[in-house]
Amino acid sequence: MKVNIFKQKVKKQLWFLNKKEKNKLEDVLTQAIDEKDGEELNRPIAFSNQFLKTHVFKEKVVSTTQLFVLLIGILISYIVLLGLFLFGFLTSLTSVQYFVKPEVQLST
Repeated sequence: MKVNIFKQKVKKQLWFLNKKEKNKLEDVLTQAIDEKDGEELNRPIAFSNQFLKTHVFKEKVVSTTQLFVLLIGILISYIVLLGLFLFGFLTSLTSVQYFVKPEVQLST
């Protein structure tokens, strides 16, 4: 496989990387091409998977404390959003009731 086609396929496979990771990918690609490892240049998907395993996912370690804080944050935001929804729903029902029966007193 030609070098430019190999680069294009690898970059297409790893389109979701951020800028720092793309720079690292470019360095690793130039190093692999300089070594001219023929077997590695014939399999762009395997090269992409190996790059993800060695350079992207090994750096991201999530501790249990971070997961616990994230879970608590999601729970609190869920409670707040549910409260806002219920408040809006009850307010809209009260206003509709006032338009249907105008003599009814609005409750606070």
